[in-house]
Amino acid sequence: MSTWRISYGGLSGTFPIDDSLRQWSALNCSGSETAGITGHSLGPGSIGQVVTGPIATGTSALQYTIATRSGSGSANIRIDWSANNTFTDAVVLMDTNLLFGAGAGASITCLPLTSAGPTTPCVYGTQVKPGVAAALTLLPDFISAVATTRGMGWIAARFAALYYTVLNVEDLCSRLPPVPSDILPNDFSGNFGKMIEALGALLWPELCECIPGSPTPTPPVVWVDNLPPGSATTPTFPVSTPGDPAALSAILSRLSEIQAALAQDLELDTLMQRWQLPFATVEGSTETDLADEGQFGVDRILGLLITVTQLPEGVTTWPGNPIYIKDLGWIAVDDGGAMLQELRITRQQQWWFPTKMQLATRVSWALTPDTRIAVQMFRPEP
Repeated sequence: MSTWRISYGGLSGTFPIDDSLRQWSALNCSGSETAGITGHSLGPGSIGQVVTGPIATGTSALQYTIATRSGSGSANIRIDWSANNTFTDAVVLMDTNLLFGAGAGASITCLPLTSAGPTTPCVYGTQVKPGVAAALTLLPDFISAVATTRGMGWIAARFAALYYTVLNVEDLCSRLPPVPSDILPNDFSGNFGKMIEALGALLWPELCECIPGSPTPTPPVVWVDNLPPGSATTPTFPVSTPGDPAALSAILSRLSEIQAALAQDLELDTLMQRWQLPFATVEGSTETDLADEGQFGVDRILGLLITVTQLPEGVTTWPGNPIYIKDLGWIAVDDGGAMLQELRITRQQQWWFPTKMQLATRVSWALTPDTRIAVQMFRPEP
């Protein structure tokens, strides 16, 4: 719904005097009143005063009236209106000095809202199209169909990150459509805001419309963009199977999109779950009877199970659960150049899953005399 605004300046004369602003449905201000607006007093305190109010849907003109009253004087009166309610698109309807009283009689002025001009889009506001839901699940087929109709079939797959999310249609249609800047290659990668803006511009004409009025409002310019130079070409699928080649081609195209998305997800899951966040392991080989100092090679392991198979005589222990054993030695992993992590051997049996274990290519140990251990490797579940 749009809004009118009235302000006063340069008042002079004697008071009381009052005025009123009314809405009418007819362009010539002679039709039936659709929504009267309460009159407001015009007095010495009105200088600088600003009053606003809504304009009912379908209103095509305002009628401004100064009644015949006692007293006399003049006032500078400015009236403008806004289709978007913020007055960033304000159109001046009146900005003049008016006389009142002293036999001036009633002053009636018709202010057609068409002063906004025929090129101003949706001068009466915007709304959701009849029959369109206030919220919409973004199905790939719908986005692809709209993009293809617009001659922008190439852009549909770029909205894959938004597939099956819910679009707030009511919010989209509460204003004019966004106007995205030119789409660049890989423009939506890491720029989610640009993706949402472009999708809104693409779908606005399908879901939204101008609020009707007289004369008929001008619709917004429909957004169209060209395939950015240097962009990867969409794969094609030659079809020779009897039946509907276009439908089969669309199915194969969609399967290709799904396969690409799943491949990325599988790669990420493999890296995160198998190496950084493992949820299952399998037993590997065991190195036994390790003493003094030494090392052995490993390849892509997740952890070790260290078992003390022989304790030195007179070993010192401290209370604990399990018991803490002092001065048994150390075990470490490295990548062949620098140490990654190190562990003090303090228990009869210890699990060790350091965060950088998957980078290790070698396990090294240094034990106190007469201490022996066995080390079993654990690998990620295939």
